[in-house]
Amino acid sequence: MTDKRKHKPTPDGPGDLSNPSAQALDVDLDIFFDAARSAQPEPSPELMARVLDDALAMQPPAQPLAARPAPSVPTRSWLGTLLDTLGGWPAAASLATATLAGVWIGISPPDAVSAVTAQLGLAAEAAIALPDGEELITTYLDEG
Repeated sequence: MTDKRKHKPTPDGPGDLSNPSAQALDVDLDIFFDAARSAQPEPSPELMARVLDDALAMQPPAQPLAARPAPSVPTRSWLGTLLDTLGGWPAAASLATATLAGVWIGISPPDAVSAVTAQLGLAAEAAIALPDGEELITTYLDEG
């Protein structure tokens, strides 16, 4: 393997590659460089033992592990589980709002909804009669 570096040629000097003695010197050095690159020096077992002994001496002593109590699993109420299933408080609030709007529209529908349902033949034929407050109180007092 030849060196890829460019030599500055000097007339009849060591960098002049046209000189056969300079070429032989360059090839001779390549043999040594190749040998140095291919040799992987291994540390002696004694050196490795000393390094490991020094490393063990520098480590702090092991501390005994303290027993930790097992973490308690919090129990959730059925309401908390339901809220998690629905998606949390924002989803439950949206669901409650939609439910109240449906009840309101169902009890007191706007005129536009009544006109559409009448054209489709879906008009309510019987109305729900809600008792007024006095009737409820007298019925409650009479029965109970």
